[in-house]
Amino acid sequence: DESGAAAAHTDVRELLARLRGATQVTLADVRALASQLRLHAPAEPARWVHELVQGSQLLGGPAERAVRERDPALVKRLEKLDAARQNEEYARMVRDITNHGAAKEKLSTEIASFKASMGVGVNLLVSVATMFTAGWFVTKNSIGAGATDVLPIIGGLAAAAATLLLETWLFVIRTSRVDKEASKRDAVRQNALKRNAQQAAEYSDLSRIHDHYD
Repeated sequence: DESGAAAAHTDVRELLARLRGATQVTLADVRALASQLRLHAPAEPARWVHELVQGSQLLGGPAERAVRERDPALVKRLEKLDAARQNEEYARMVRDITNHGAAKEKLSTEIASFKASMGVGVNLLVSVATMFTAGWFVTKNSIGAGATDVLPIIGGLAAAAATLLLETWLFVIRTSRVDKEASKRDAVRQNALKRNAQQAAEYSDLSRIHDHYD
């Protein structure tokens, strides 16, 4: 169709005339020009958009991201938590050495506890035997030489029983004190673990805020 071809050539000439003196060209105009050149100049090598814009400068790109001001209090808090995180990483690196020392300390504690238990047992036996002998001797001298040996034995058993009760009572008191001290140490350790977990959670939250402000 000659009229259609003439109209198309007119469109191409108008487009070229409009773009000839322009300092800036839209991407839509470049696409239209490339399409018209491929359509109306089939004998020539095809022209594509990237070939037409080669050497040109792209304008109107994405705006630079605005830099947000950081809160000084937040910066200080992040520095503090970063130091805590580094300490935690160091503690994790030396955990094997610490665990070895803790195992050695636990073994030493168990040995000391065993020795203490043996000492309590031996002391109890010696005390009971001593008080039985003392009770037997005092009772025998109190009732005279002509009495039977039953009363001295009863006196010795009474003294031994009283000694056994006293030693048991003292042992319970000492054990209660030791258990109370152990409970305090466990409570302190658990509180320290909770604080570390809380600091780790706060560091994670503030790290996300830090990334948001970067």
